[in-house]
Amino acid sequence: MSRLLACCVLMLLCGGGNAQGESSEQYYSVALEVPDRSERARARAIREGLAIVLRRMTGKAQLPNSRAMRAALDAAEQYALSFGYERRAEGGSAMIVRFDPGGVSQVIEQAGLSVWSLERPHVMAWVLVEGGDAIIDAASMHPIAVAMKKSATEFGVPLVFPLMDIDERLDVRPMLLRGLFFDTLRRASRRYDSDFILLGRVGADASGEWSGKWTFSQPAAALIERQSNGAADEVARAGLGFVLEALSSRFALRVQSHVEVRISVEGVHTSSEYAALLRYLRALDGVARAELREMSKDLVTLDLWLATTWEGFLDLTGQERQLLPTFVVNLPEGERRMIWRGEGNTR
Repeated sequence: MSRLLACCVLMLLCGGGNAQGESSEQYYSVALEVPDRSERARARAIREGLAIVLRRMTGKAQLPNSRAMRAALDAAEQYALSFGYERRAEGGSAMIVRFDPGGVSQVIEQAGLSVWSLERPHVMAWVLVEGGDAIIDAASMHPIAVAMKKSATEFGVPLVFPLMDIDERLDVRPMLLRGLFFDTLRRASRRYDSDFILLGRVGADASGEWSGKWTFSQPAAALIERQSNGAADEVARAGLGFVLEALSSRFALRVQSHVEVRISVEGVHTSSEYAALLRYLRALDGVARAELREMSKDLVTLDLWLATTWEGFLDLTGQERQLLPTFVVNLPEGERRMIWRGEGNTR
């Protein structure tokens, strides 16, 4: 196993590298409906569950049809740590399968795929249902909302719908979504601590076929758009697959090679602050290694080995805003200056 993947697995087992404070356990556990508790149904569910986990971890809505991938799916049961059953309130049974993070990492490496960072940003979903002029809220049971939540869980995309309370209904009108007024939507999204926005405009024709227009906005990147048609679950899945593709590309981690960088950090004055900084860096799944180079009264200089680009590292640290870049003139060549805001100082 590569150093990066071994590091990722170790952090997962120790509880580090969580996405926005959520347990990484969610990415390796799958709940699947099963018709019965037969061996055949169990084998089919475990195979499907492994495919779901691989999509979550690689950011590939469609897994490659490679020899390594086929072999792994055919032997899916060897990657399952545990499974059990539970009855659903609405009837029927679900099978809960938990997969081995180390085994999943080996499959990804053998298939030659990259890993999607677990430091995943929340994506704010502003979705307008045409015809009724309704903006989908967090409590909605609209078929598109239900299908989007299901796809978000399958793909491992942290998706947030607005509350649409009285104030929000006054500030965010349907016309703003039709006109792609992202400045207003970004302001409204700050309430939910999100800089990533999926804007959807969906509707059904007389035959019941749905169509969707999806626009994705992310910091320091141009808007990207996609259209989809079909049943409600197909349109929703296409919208979330679109987000998955963009985010997994932006937050991808290298498997085989690392980028070495040097950072000098302001705002570290005590041994406890230094320990907190190291703890923070070593918990980021984009940091393979962090070593002290020099310490003075005003600065701590560290050498980092990154499993991503410098821009990717800034994306990762930008999620919690505890370690931020700062501009300083006449820095030594190759050195980056950052400022430590401390644990708990987010936003």
